[in-house]
Amino acid sequence: MSDPAPEQLFDLAVPDAEHTLGGLKDDVEPDHPSVLGHLVRSLMPGQDLTRVTIPAFFLEPRSLLERMADTQMHPDLLLNISTMQDPVDRMKAVTKWYLSGWHYRTIGVKKPYNPIIGETFACYWKHADGSRSQYFAEQVLHRPPVTAIYFENRAHNLVASAHVWTKSQFSAPQTTKSILDGACILTFTNLGEEYYITFPTYYAHNLLIGSLRMEVGDVGHIVCAKTGLRADIEFTQKGMLGFGADRLNGVDAKIRRVRPGTGSSGGPMHTSADSEILYHVTGHWDKLLYIQSAAKGSPKELLLDVTKEPVSPKFALPLEMQGPWESRRLWQFATLELQKRPVVDWDAVDREKSQLEEEQRLLACHMYKEGAPGYEPWITKKFHPRKIQDPVTGNDRELFMFDDMDVKPYEPTEKEPNMLQLSRSLPDPRGGLRGAGAIPAIVGATKSVKLSQRRLAAYEKF
Repeated sequence: MSDPAPEQLFDLAVPDAEHTLGGLKDDVEPDHPSVLGHLVRSLMPGQDLTRVTIPAFFLEPRSLLERMADTQMHPDLLLNISTMQDPVDRMKAVTKWYLSGWHYRTIGVKKPYNPIIGETFACYWKHADGSRSQYFAEQVLHRPPVTAIYFENRAHNLVASAHVWTKSQFSAPQTTKSILDGACILTFTNLGEEYYITFPTYYAHNLLIGSLRMEVGDVGHIVCAKTGLRADIEFTQKGMLGFGADRLNGVDAKIRRVRPGTGSSGGPMHTSADSEILYHVTGHWDKLLYIQSAAKGSPKELLLDVTKEPVSPKFALPLEMQGPWESRRLWQFATLELQKRPVVDWDAVDREKSQLEEEQRLLACHMYKEGAPGYEPWITKKFHPRKIQDPVTGNDRELFMFDDMDVKPYEPTEKEPNMLQLSRSLPDPRGGLRGAGAIPAIVGATKSVKLSQRRLAAYEKF
């Protein structure tokens, strides 16, 4: 593996291909086995899908760590918020950015790879003013599956840390849902403002009868306790038997000023009758979104036209420069098989995927129950749990937060972090770049799985 200097990595990173921006263009759904047969054999109502083997033909050829970066398809929308003087304008702008992040499209219903513990992904976005927005994600737990994410543009006083626990369930008669439990805490460092942000739920409909369809549903929240403002965003869905087609991909949101005395020190940010509704946001998150003041007689104004907003390509290192536990390198052979068109060898996809999963089962944190002889807890790399108060519920909760998050105002003389270098070189007990952090017993255990020749060759480089 080539080993360039860290400062060279930004220039060596390559952008997403044009045909992948906002979703794969001109993709086709390859032939695959019966969905009905697999589901009838495997699933029961209410079942946790994280404990069920998802058939390969439902897989999207990339990891959840990378999939979560799609919330930043339009990072430019964040850049100037910290300079806005009016806190209501800031909340409107954060809401606009939040609603821009859900329109990535796939053919049919697709699910990204479940990341293995310790897996990381890093990328960045270039901006016209010469600044960079950087993204780093780590899979911090496998049971339950928790992804931790860090995002920053220090030059624009932006930092964010997110915790996503993916809870997937089968819901009778023919729907599955992926609940994104957790939150993102977005901080404007020059203002000392934190925006506590929760996520909607992904639904896959018509698993047994009809055309498979992915929708976003339920409610997301954006809360800023310091300013007393919150946005409550309902993602609407198409009704049963085709009724309410205009609700497909719909949004019905309210931006409110919450009564004094609530928030981080006084309980939840209530939405009771004495809160003041300032704005309504309506429309569709994949098309046009409108905003309207709650003042009587106010006109509707266009908030965002997603169809005309350019998708910013993320820049990531090419495979040969990535570390062994980075997403694209780790899943490269499963991805290679999934991308074969028009005919995919589903058995080959399963083999490549199963090898990674079997290696993971041999880690001491997975082989033994906590407290049993031989059990060793997994040590996370750059995220650790911290207790915070959830301003939506008023309850304390624990979220994995980035260790090195700097919430001080930006100083022009400060050194820019390098998430590409961080991700590729983090020590790992299974062996890292140049063997960093390797523990022989763990390396031996995870390499005891029978590997394909190409995976064996990839292993031998580290």
